[in-house]
Amino acid sequence: MLDAEVIPWSGAEIHHSNCLVVNTHRDPPDGPTVLATVDHYVKQENQGGFPWKILRVTEEPTSFIAAMNLAAKYAREQNVPVILVNSDGLSSDAEKLLTNTVRM
Repeated sequence: MLDAEVIPWSGAEIHHSNCLVVNTHRDPPDGPTVLATVDHYVKQENQGGFPWKILRVTEEPTSFIAAMNLAAKYAREQNVPVILVNSDGLSSDAEKLLTNTVRM
């Protein structure tokens, strides 16, 4: 069971202090394959530098479904409450339904 909230996300602003970001992209850019990477963002004190500690959860891009499964497992094991899904790399409604996300 997934305790993390899955939220569609686009842009540069992250409003959660402890979250996973699933970044999607097509390979090739106009092709049918959607790949994704997963990163863990943890807010840290901004002492004149970058305000995030970013931990790579995936080393290489993987299939979107595999990335979402990995993100769900990691979130459960690490008590991460939010998974932000960058849906810019998804174009079809069927693909967006795979994460139960709806663009607002």
